[in-house]
Amino acid sequence: MTVAQLKQYYRDTLTAVRTIAQEILSLDAIVDFITQSINPGIPAWTALLTFNNDGTGMGAFCTHPDVNGALRFWKSIGNGNIGHQPPTNPAITSDAYWNEVSPASGSADPD
Repeated sequence: MTVAQLKQYYRDTLTAVRTIAQEILSLDAIVDFITQSINPGIPAWTALLTFNNDGTGMGAFCTHPDVNGALRFWKSIGNGNIGHQPPTNPAITSDAYWNEVSPASGSADPD
């Protein structure tokens, strides 16, 4: 099954408490994350890499630790995201350039 077929399957069959549009966005992010994780992998953030939410460049995702040393996963909000460090404050899960995709203390699955 291709990535596009997997996404379409869930679009056609998914039911949830949240809206279907919310579930589709969530699923698409998960599939994109897994796809990027396999090849070439999720890079550690550096100001020298360009992150794009369309998957080009180094892809949409990166890892970056917070001030406590906890490794967090981030997704770029836009294309051409270069030189914008993801938040290092553990209480911040998004900013103008990044959304956290790893579990946070306020998420349904903090572990």
